[in-house]
Amino acid sequence: MLRLFYESRFCENDGFWFDAIASYTSGTNLMSYGCKRHGYRIDNDFATFTSCVAKANSQDPEAFGVGYLIGGPRNKAFVTFLGCMAFQNHKVGFYIPSGVTKATPTLIGGRYEGLIANVLNDGANSKIGSLMSNNGNMGSGTTEPEASGFHVAGKKMAGKLGDTGNAGQFAISPESSNSKRLSFEYDDTANMARIQAIEAGISHRILQVNPYGGHVTVGKGTFDSTLVLNNHYLWVDASSRLRISYGPPASANAGVVVGSQA
Repeated sequence: MLRLFYESRFCENDGFWFDAIASYTSGTNLMSYGCKRHGYRIDNDFATFTSCVAKANSQDPEAFGVGYLIGGPRNKAFVTFLGCMAFQNHKVGFYIPSGVTKATPTLIGGRYEGLIANVLNDGANSKIGSLMSNNGNMGSGTTEPEASGFHVAGKKMAGKLGDTGNAGQFAISPESSNSKRLSFEYDDTANMARIQAIEAGISHRILQVNPYGGHVTVGKGTFDSTLVLNNHYLWVDASSRLRISYGPPASANAGVVVGSQA
C-alpha cells in the first residue's frame, strides 16, 4: 500500500506547531521524526488530525518532549485525532499539561506510547475521550479501556438514580423517548455499583430481570454474599437452610431460619 507523508525531520524544536490563530484547520498524513522536543504542538481549536505519526522525537534529554502536546494559553475544544500514532522515545505519547484548562480532545483509534505514560492529562477540567485504545478494546471517556468489550468511564450525571433526575454514568434509552432509560453508575462515595430504571422528570420504573425465564444468581450462598430486600438480608447457610436477618448478619448462623426446613 502506498502511503505519502508530509514530513518534519530533525527539527531544533517541535516538528509541527499549529498556532492558536489557526483554528478550523486539519492535518493529514503528517510525520514528525527525530525532532528535539515535541512531535506536534497543537494550540488551535476545532482541528482534526488524521493518520499522523510522531516517531523518535524528544531527542533533547533536557526537555520534556512528547508525541502530541495540547498547548496554548486558551481553552481547547473539539480537537479530534483519527488513527494517529506516537511511539519511540517520547516522554509521553499524548499530553495535556497543567496550564491548559477545559481541553476536550477525542482520540479515535491510534497508538500512543511514552516512557512515562502513554496518555497523560494534567489539565484542569480537561477530558480525553477515546473510542479505541492501544490494545484494541473499545471505550468511551477513557484512553486505556482495560476490560474487553466496551468500557465507559464517565462523570456521574447530576441527581440520584431512582429519583426524577437524569443520573448515571451510562444509559440506554428507547429511540422513541430519551427520558426513559436504563441507567448504570458506580458511586465512588458509597463504593458500590447501581442499576436503575427511570423515566426522567416523572418517576423511577419497574426493573425486571429475566421476566421470561432463566436463573437469577445472587452471591455465593454465604452470609457475606446475600440478597438484600430493603434492610432484610437473606442467605443460605452451610446446611442449605434459607436464613433472614434484619440488618447485616454477623455470622452464617445469624438471624432466623425461614419457614420449616430440614
